[in-house]
Amino acid sequence: MAKTIFETVKTFQDSSFYDVSGWTLSYAYGLTVEPLLSYNVNSSAKILHTPEFETSVSGENENIYAYLLPPTQYNLHRAIYYLQSKRITVRIAQTDLSYVISGQPRIFPKGTAVVTCQNQSLNSADIATTMATLTADYKINIHAAATGNGTSMYTLGHPLVLPVTKPEVAYIVGPGISAQSSGEIWHHSDINLAVPMTMLENQRFRTTSLKRYNTIILPEGNYSLWGETEVNKLKEWCQQGNTIIGIGSACSWLIDKKIVTLNQRKDAFSGPVSGVYENVEREAEARIIAGSIFNTQVDLSHPLFYGFEDSRVAVIKTGNKFFDVPGNKYASPSKYAQDFLISGYLPRGAESIIRGAPAITVHSSGNGKIICFQDDPLFRGYWLAGQKIFNNAVFYNSLIDKKTMESGYNE
Repeated sequence: MAKTIFETVKTFQDSSFYDVSGWTLSYAYGLTVEPLLSYNVNSSAKILHTPEFETSVSGENENIYAYLLPPTQYNLHRAIYYLQSKRITVRIAQTDLSYVISGQPRIFPKGTAVVTCQNQSLNSADIATTMATLTADYKINIHAAATGNGTSMYTLGHPLVLPVTKPEVAYIVGPGISAQSSGEIWHHSDINLAVPMTMLENQRFRTTSLKRYNTIILPEGNYSLWGETEVNKLKEWCQQGNTIIGIGSACSWLIDKKIVTLNQRKDAFSGPVSGVYENVEREAEARIIAGSIFNTQVDLSHPLFYGFEDSRVAVIKTGNKFFDVPGNKYASPSKYAQDFLISGYLPRGAESIIRGAPAITVHSSGNGKIICFQDDPLFRGYWLAGQKIFNNAVFYNSLIDKKTMESGYNE
């Protein structure tokens, strides 16, 4: 069992798979692991109980100026939404902050959530009670600071510490839309984030008001039911300052409808072609990536990767579409690494079109933006590394500087 969880496999006797070919769970959970070549274990030692994960509000007990929530915590976005639901303004640091907490210097990295006690709808005592609830119920570590001035040039009032808008999200469901992809969004938003998201029927999109939403997610699927009216409605809504998040094949639809611009790389995949009728399915499958684990190289300074500590992030790759890097080099914060294959099957001849291709791109449209995930960040509900990127896209899209986006058509 342990070997199955941690092993990586790159060679296979057959190129036909019942399911995905990459199953290494440590990468799905974003864990850093190394093989032990030798070990010395006390065989009589036993694990008698599961370790408890303790959280607390540390630092100042009175005269608190602000609370800081480090970005590496799994439940951070759930906590942010809870605070926003209480009409508490949450700011996100786009630079590292230095503070002394309980007499010890600490560095709070980019993506740290900041809640000041001033200029809030609740008083300081109610905010303190709310923070105690968060750390107990959501397993969040919180640090209380007595001042807005840290030990560096960046204060909590700096322009790089900006408020984020409460997400009001809809995602498309209905005929042609992948039930797996939309179901993953439902499961993640409901179970993990506790963020209510509207299921928007694609057949009713034309007549549905979009005014209440600031983010619309397009799951994988076929959007053939949408004509020019729906396309123009989505474009106009986005250009008013809202965000579209496209996943997998939805990105290809956005390209086809000229909502974003990306150039597809020519398919160089090769494989056996015998010309024998009964071999056609098997030989076609040999040219398909149907679930391999790829390494991506990411920009840790980008809002989509706040809370990450390693610039190499694993994704599960299904499908054979790869694209050129956009003209704006800042617009692709995640690219497939040069040594991209971690585990799983790879068709012959694929390497040249995969290396350096963007895994995520960000595009502008009027005052709005489109975030394109070439891979499913919520794959089957267990790809935790992707969940964090998805959360950042939902919560931090307003922080992305327009100068770093690829311009759309007619811009």
